[in-house]
Amino acid sequence: MAMFEVKDLHILVTGGSSGFGRHFAHFLADGGAKITLVARRADPLASVVGEISASGGEAQSLVLDVTTVATWFPDCNR
Repeated sequence: MAMFEVKDLHILVTGGSSGFGRHFAHFLADGGAKITLVARRADPLASVVGEISASGGEAQSLVLDVTTVATWFPDCNR
């Protein structure tokens, strides 16, 4: 019996370009989740998206720094 079901859920993974984020993105995609990877570096994100896609999963990426307001709201003056 599966501990939890993620099939067809859309899950956002921050820090998805390396380390635990990358690992969990693969794990969740293997379970059928649709993954959006978020991190600061485009090239590593593209690599993870490619790996997940090559193994039959669904993934996309978004380059941003979650600690910087300007990356979330480009028109903000903070």
